[in-house]
Amino acid sequence: MTTQQLLTPHQSQYFAWLLTRRAAGDSVESLASTLVDSQVDLNPHQVEAALFACRNPLSRGVILADEVGLGKTIEAGLVISQRWAERRRKMLIIVPANLRKQWHQELQDKFGLQGLILEAKNYNAIRKQERQNPFLFASGPIICSYQFAKAKADDVKGIDWDLVVLDEAHRLRNVYKTSNVIAKTLKEALSRVHSKVLLTATPLQNSLLELYGLVSFIDDRVFGDLDSFRSQFTGREQSFSSLRDRLAPICKRTLRKQVQPYVSYTARRAIVEEFTPSGEEQELSRLVADYLRRPNLKALPDGQRQLISLVLWKLLASSTHAIAGALETMAKRLQGVLNQAPVVPDLAEELDEDYESLDETADEWEDQEPGTEATNRSERDAIAQEIEELRHFKTLATNIRDNAKGKALLTALVRAFAELDRLGAARKAIIFTECCRSLKTDQMVSFRCAPTVTETSRIKQMLFGGFARCLYPLQKFDSDTERRFAIILERDATKWLKPAKGQFQIYYKLGTEQPEYIPDFVAETDPTIFMVETKARADINTQEVQAKAAAAARWCVNASDHASSVGSKPWKYLLVPHDEVSESKRLADYLRFEVKT
Repeated sequence: MTTQQLLTPHQSQYFAWLLTRRAAGDSVESLASTLVDSQVDLNPHQVEAALFACRNPLSRGVILADEVGLGKTIEAGLVISQRWAERRRKMLIIVPANLRKQWHQELQDKFGLQGLILEAKNYNAIRKQERQNPFLFASGPIICSYQFAKAKADDVKGIDWDLVVLDEAHRLRNVYKTSNVIAKTLKEALSRVHSKVLLTATPLQNSLLELYGLVSFIDDRVFGDLDSFRSQFTGREQSFSSLRDRLAPICKRTLRKQVQPYVSYTARRAIVEEFTPSGEEQELSRLVADYLRRPNLKALPDGQRQLISLVLWKLLASSTHAIAGALETMAKRLQGVLNQAPVVPDLAEELDEDYESLDETADEWEDQEPGTEATNRSERDAIAQEIEELRHFKTLATNIRDNAKGKALLTALVRAFAELDRLGAARKAIIFTECCRSLKTDQMVSFRCAPTVTETSRIKQMLFGGFARCLYPLQKFDSDTERRFAIILERDATKWLKPAKGQFQIYYKLGTEQPEYIPDFVAETDPTIFMVETKARADINTQEVQAKAAAAARWCVNASDHASSVGSKPWKYLLVPHDEVSESKRLADYLRFEVKT
C-alpha cells in the first residue's frame, strides 16, 4: 500500500519558508511586513512603541504617552497595520471630531488602509438599507468621534473588537467621576475589548487620580478601586517608584530630549500681537452675557445649559461671525419647537457644525434632559420672544465690520512673513481656529477695483489681493489713497510691501515718549529703495508727522551709508500729500517730496 504524498516539494518549501518568518511578539521581526509596507520614514522610538503595544497578548491595552510631535498617530498606525496583517479586521478608532478626516487620510496614505468615517448621515443610511449594525458594515477600520461612539454605545458594545484606538485619550482621565458621562459610557461599551490603545501626550495634568482613570479605562485590575489607589500612591513620595513599576507594563512614554540625536526640531519663536475688541464687539458681548445669565432660557436644555453657554463664549471669543451661525442654529431649533415639528434636533449635535471642538468641550456634560415644549400660550409667547432676540443678536453680529481680531491676525501674518524672509525660510502659515467661520469674515477684492462710497468708509476692514509685485498676496489699506498708491507701485516698482510693526524699528521723539513709526510703504526700484508715507495735506506740518519724517529720513541716511559700503542701493524717504496721489502719475513724479536731513 502506497502512502499518498500530502504536499508537493514546492508546497513543502513554501511552508518551511513560512515557518522561518515566525517571530516573537516583542521582536522587530514580528513587524517586518508592516514596516516594509508603510509609506513613512519611521523613527526607532515609534517602532519600539508599536512593539510595546503588541508585546503582551494577555494585556487589555496600553497607553502610548509620547510628548507632542513624536508621532503617536504613526505608532498607532503600525499597531493597526499589524493587526490587519494578522487578519484581525474588527477595528475601531475613536478620535475628536475635528481629527476624523486626518486619521482617515493618514491610514490611507501611509498604511494603505481604507477606513470609514461613521457619522449620523451614513450611519442612518446603512441602518436603513442593510438592516444591520453599521459598525460591522465597513471593510476597513471604523473611525468615529467620541460623541458619536457615546451616542451609539449599544452598537459598539455588541461587537467583539480586535482593536480599539482612542486618540486624545486624556479626555477619559476622569472616568471615575460620575459627571464624565462620555468616558463612563465608553468604558462600559468597551469593557470586553482585550486590545485597547490610548494615545495622549498628557496622561497626567493636575492629579495622580488622572493616571488612575486612564489605567482603569483599560483594566480595572491594575490598581483596584479608587480608595485602594489613594491609600497606596497619593501623598507618599516613597510610593512613586512603586507606581512607576506598576505602570511599566501598561504605559510607555518617550520625551523629546530622548530622541534629539535622530529627530531635529524646528525652532519656535513667539510673536505676540495684541488687540482690543471694537465698541460694537464689546456691546455684542455684553448683550449675549446678559442673555446667558437669565434663569429661564427656552433655547438651552437644562441638562446642557452650562455646556452650550461655554460654547457660545468660545465662539464669541473666536469672532462675531462665528457666533452668528450658532445664534441662528439656536433660533431655528426653537422655531421647530414653536411649529411643533415632529423631530426637533439635538442642540449639541446641531452646534457641532459651528464649533469644531464641541465633542471635547462636552466631556463633562451630563445627558440632555427633555427639550423645551410649547405646552401653552404663555410658553409659546416666551419662545417666540426668545427667537426674536436670538435673531436680533445674530443681525448685530453679522453687521459688525470692524473685526479687531481679524485685523490683528493679518498684522501678525505680515510680521511673521517678514521674520521668515529674514531667516530665509518659506512663507507658510497654519492658522488654528475653534470655528472656521472666523476665517471667512473678509471677502478679498482686487486692489484695482475702486471702492464705492460706502466701502471707502470701511476700507480698513477690506482685504485686497491680485498683486504681482507685492511681497505678500493679501494687503489691507488704511485709506483709499494707499490703495491708489499701490497701483503706482505695482507698475513702477520691482517689489514693494507695507511694513509691519518692529520690521524697521524707527523711533521718533514725541514729548517724553519715543513711540515706533511704521511707514506706509517700502518700494524697491532699479536705482533706489523708497520709504513712503502718504498723509493728508493738512496734517503734514503737524509736530507728530514732522517728527516721524525726521526720524525716517535719518534712518534712510544711515541705511544708505551702509548700502554704499556693501555696494547696494541708496534709501530715500518720501512724504506725499494725499491729494497728489493719482494712478496716472509715475513713481518718479514723487521724488520732489523727498525729506532730507
